[in-house]
Amino acid sequence: MLIELSLPLINPHMVYASIDAIPIRLDTKLTVGQTIVELTVDLSDQFPHDCPPVSHYRLCTCEAAWLRELSIAVGEKVPVGAVLARFSNTPDEAVDQHAGRPLRTTVVGVTREWQAW
Repeated sequence: MLIELSLPLINPHMVYASIDAIPIRLDTKLTVGQTIVELTVDLSDQFPHDCPPVSHYRLCTCEAAWLRELSIAVGEKVPVGAVLARFSNTPDEAVDQHAGRPLRTTVVGVTREWQAW
């Protein structure tokens, strides 16, 4: 069965996220807890402020799966709900069919080290 990962709505005001890193490779098996993508949510457009409301996250898998297709690239801005990747339960499953369900994931907030300018 094919499994899809779409960009979840992490914050009710978020419209998109910027892809910071993709530490996984095509045709490899992901293990439970592995990071799929690192991203940044910037709410500056919606809430202008002296200190920009920027948050960093990791999407991690809650199940083992094989990465079959990747639809994103580092630096890309992706809208909420966009398909990020497709996975399968086995390494040789055909990818020309519709996904049967979403990938089970968890969102992890990441604190970035503050840098003085």
